[in-house]
Parts: sequence; C-alpha cells; structure tokens
Amino acid sequence: MMSMQDAGSAEVWTQKYFTSETEAKEAVEAVAAKSISFVGSTWRETFVTGGESSEYSDYAYTVDGYTVTSSPAAEYDGFYAWENSPLNDLPCMYEGNHTCTYEELNKSYPWEGTWVKWEWNPITDTNKMWRHKGQHESEWVRIK
Repeated sequence: MMSMQDAGSAEVWTQKYFTSETEAKEAVEAVAAKSISFVGSTWRETFVTGGESSEYSDYAYTVDGYTVTSSPAAEYDGFYAWENSPLNDLPCMYEGNHTCTYEELNKSYPWEGTWVKWEWNPITDTNKMWRHKGQHESEWVRIK
C-alpha cells in the first residue's frame, strides 16, 4: 500500500500498488468480478464540496426501498420505495436484487442534466465509495 497526498492538501489517501504484471492482472480480474449488494446495509454520504462539507445523509437499504436521514434534515428525508425514488441516480440499484457490479459502480452516466461518476475500489476498501455529481462530491462509507 502506498499513501499519497496532493501538495497543499491535508487529504491523504491510500492506494495499493503491485510489484509484478502478473500480480496486477490477477487483482484486476478479481476486482472486475466483484459486486456489492446494498440490501441490509446503511451507508453515510458525507459531502466534501465547499460549504456542504458538514452535511451528511444516511441511506438504509431494504428489499422494499430505502430510508434517508440527513443532518441537517433535508427535503428528501423519509422512506422511498424503489419505484418512487427522487434520488434515482444509481441505475444498478433499481434492478431485481439491487446488486451493483464493479463496472456499474465505476462508470459515468447522465442524470438530471449533469454527469454522475461513482468510484468503488474493493481492493483498497470495500466499504467506501465516492460519488461525483456535477460540481458536488461526496464520500460514501458503510456504517452497517
């Protein structure tokens, strides 16, 4: 593992590196085969953009939908059945079993006039994701 930091930034992140091509290929193949089910889990989205940096929302996922609880309370707080979601910006969550593959969680797609890009790297941390939505960036951490 290698820790890195941008000049002028306090943020430090960790990235796995490989010492051989064979090791790297095996890791890529293993990651490409990974998927993640959100049902039964709770994720905290913490905004890291500008004045939003102290705001967060918890998403508790079930087979029937999800519950959002935000601090401070946001207009989207409450329970939403999958088909009635106002936050439908993760397409793989709306298929039968709400399981997302590595490929689905790492692609860009248009949503409400902007672009969304998720990043999930199960080699570094299976319980952390990043979402870039237009000018807004947030960190997602599994808390349950």
